[in-house]
Order: sequence, then C-alpha cells, then structure tokens
Amino acid sequence: TAHSTRGPRPEASLLFEQWPRAVDPPFAIAEATGAEVAAGCGAVAGLPLAVELAAAQVRVLPPAALRDRLARRIDALSGGMRDRPTRHQTMRATIAWSHDLLSDGERRLFHRLGAFAAPASLAAIERVCAVGDEDGDVLADLAGLVDKSLVRRIDGRRGEPRFTMLELVRDFAVERLDASGESDAVRRRHARGVLDHLTRYEDARWRDAAHWIDDVNEMAPDVRAVVERAIATGDRSTAAGIAAALIGYVEVSPVEVVRWIEQAVEWIDDVDAVTAGRLRFGAGYVELLRGQLDPARVQWQLALELFRGLAHDRYAALALAYMAATFIGSPDEYERALGLCAEAAGIARPVGEQPLMAQILNVEGELARVQGDDERAGAAYRRALDAARAGHEPGVESTVLANLSYLAAHRGDVDEAYRLGRESLRMGWALGLRTPVASGLGELAGAELVRGRPERAARLAGASDAALEVLGTSRGPGDQPGHERVVDELERA
Repeated sequence: TAHSTRGPRPEASLLFEQWPRAVDPPFAIAEATGAEVAAGCGAVAGLPLAVELAAAQVRVLPPAALRDRLARRIDALSGGMRDRPTRHQTMRATIAWSHDLLSDGERRLFHRLGAFAAPASLAAIERVCAVGDEDGDVLADLAGLVDKSLVRRIDGRRGEPRFTMLELVRDFAVERLDASGESDAVRRRHARGVLDHLTRYEDARWRDAAHWIDDVNEMAPDVRAVVERAIATGDRSTAAGIAAALIGYVEVSPVEVVRWIEQAVEWIDDVDAVTAGRLRFGAGYVELLRGQLDPARVQWQLALELFRGLAHDRYAALALAYMAATFIGSPDEYERALGLCAEAAGIARPVGEQPLMAQILNVEGELARVQGDDERAGAAYRRALDAARAGHEPGVESTVLANLSYLAAHRGDVDEAYRLGRESLRMGWALGLRTPVASGLGELAGAELVRGRPERAARLAGASDAALEVLGTSRGPGDQPGHERVVDELERA
C-alpha cells in the first residue's frame, strides 16, 4: 500500500519509523520519502523482522537507496531458494543484505555467535568470540549487531543482559560460521565454556542451590547442542564431563540426561577419577529411577571407593546415604542402613554444606517412616527441612514437604497432609522437577482419598502412573508401599 497522509499508515511503515526513532527521537518519515518506505516494506512482504533490519540501516542510506539495494539483494539471492517458502526466501535475502553492510569486526562476531543456541551473557560471548588482537572491541561490535537488529538483547532470569538471535538469523550465522574455516575452533571454545560452567555449578549447588536449576534450564539449548555434537564427533571428554556435571539435573530432564549418562558410562575408563565417580553416581540414580535397587547400590559402592581414594568427603558421604536409600522398606537391613546414614552425616558435618546434610537426613527419615517409626522420621525430616532452607535448596525442600505430608496423613491430620502435598507440588512444578512432580501427584491422591474424594484421587493416581511411564522412571522405594495402599483402597471404593 502506498504511503498516504490521507489514509491510515501501513503497519509496516509505522514499524519502520519506530526503529530509527528509538535512537533518534526527532526522526520521522517525510511525505516525500513515504512512497519509498512503503515500497521497501512491500518488497519484503511487510515481514516485521525484515522491516526492522531494513530500518536499522536508515542512518546510513536514505529510504530510496534502501529500497533499491534491498530489491537488488532479493533478486540476486532468492533464486537459489525456489524450494523454500516465499516468506523464507525474502527473509534470507534481507538477512544477507543486512549482513553485507556489517563492518569486518561485526561480521566476524556475527558468524561466531552462531555457535550459541541459547541466549548468551557478555562474558560467555567474550570467551568464545574474542581470541585475538584482530577481534577488537567485542562490546562495540555486539552493540553494532544489536543496533542493526541482527542480535537482540533480552533480560535473563535474574535481569542480567543476554544476547540472542531469532532462529532464521541464527541459521544464517551458522551457515557463515561453517563456511568460515574457523568453525571447529569456535565450537571447541564454546563447548569448553559450557563444560566449565556446568562443572562449576555442580560444585556451587552444594553451597547455595538457590538458582542452579533455573540457570541450567536457561542454557539447556547450548548444553544439548554441545553434548550431541560431542557424541557425534567422539569427543568423549566433553560429553562425559557434561553428563557427570548434570547428575543433579536428572529429575528435571530424565529422558535426555539419562541417555547422556548411559553413553558416558561406556567411556568411564577414559576420564579422570572425579568425572568417573560422578558418572557412577549418575548411573546409580538411573537404576534407582527404574526401580533397580541392587544395581543402583553397586554403582554407588563403586563411587564410594573412588571418592574415598580421592579424599572427597562430599561425594563419599552422599554415596553412603544413597546406598542406605536402597534398603528403604527392607526390615532386615534397617539397622545397617541407619548406620550408613550416621556414617554419612559424620563425614558431611565438617564439610559444612547444608544441601548435603538435607539429603542425608531425608534418607534417614524415609528409612524410619517406611519402618513405621514416625517419631524418628519426623525428627529427621524437620532437620532436613531446616538444612534445605538454610542451604537454599528448594528441590530437597519440596521432597521433604511431601514426606512430611505422609506423616500428617498417618496421624490423621488430613488438612495438613493436603496442604503440605500441594505445597510440595507447587515447588517442584516451579522448579521443573518432572520426576518428583509425577510421583507427588500419586502422594496427593492419598490425601484426596482420605478427604472423601475417591474419583479425584483415582484421577491423580492414574495421572501419576502415566507421567512416570512417559518419563521412563518409577517411584522411589519409600513411596511405592504408600501408593500401593492407596490403589488398593481405590479399587475397593
């Protein structure tokens, strides 16, 4: 539609005017150039990204020149994309045209940014993209890419600046990176950055676990891209290192992380002792999720031996606690399991990591609860809850609340059981803890049954079973007996 002062302004022309006005408030499209602007917008089918990319050049070229240059680029570049939708042909041509206007430094940075699949911090971009004197001022080049709408600045989960590209723009950057001759080097730096970042998180989450799940969620596309590439290219060190660093993330993304751990365990002889020990932890947890307690115990015993040899008290204590958890519901092994928990706690106290103590105490509570010693279980759970909160560990806090819900139901406090169960589910859902949420639905079914709502209880129990099946996991040994009792009562009802 031609620009006219007598009728409504086309949306694309309005969008075109918004971008330069953001950096130059007095800017406005003069009536004399309105037709050129409208024609240029029409040439890119009014696609918002294409209009924005074109408008980003308005300080360099007048609208008439923009229109002519853009038309030439479309004519030249869309011929090789006849099998793609017209929308994509136009977008690709627009991105290519904008790319060709970049400075050398901006163009080099744009290519290298193709290695990032997730929004990246400035620090991460500098680590991966600034490697030599010729790279100049990365911040200035990044600002130029933002000004030209090839890169977008967004806020991270805690408000920190991150930089990302739209999918079509990133696809173009990836093509140029692959053709640049430096793709392998850039991707190696990116993979090393992801591995180092996750490894630091695996250590940091034991001191203050407040944000680690959110942070890993935010970088998940990068993690996925790096691991899959490492597996495909035989980069065992990177793939195994990331799998080992994600052992605490299994409950968030069990299907994917389980696959990575299983692959990495096959390479366990090729990695360092700490990575091997962490992989043994992961392998044990995978077996536990599948309800295979004896194989899980074997893996944790192997982890214990490795970490005792390394004098690594955190993981030695955790291995002992996890081994104790495999005896939940086994009366003949109850005293032995409590002894393992006591040994774990004795090793963990000098370490001073509250999330670690919370996990050990929760296992003690599970052992006592299933054995029928609710008094001991309650005391252990309450201490576990205090430790989880002191260590800002909402994942363990969610688990302990669910277990306290069981105890409330045992003593007939139905309202408290229901409240605790719902609070546990809310926390687990907010964190994205898929496996605990799936199991927690079944726990809440028991509270609904006692409240006299068997149909709702049955729906929750069925949803819980279905979710666990989709995840390829099973209930923990402490939860299975209670679930079976609920199902038996539902069948009678």
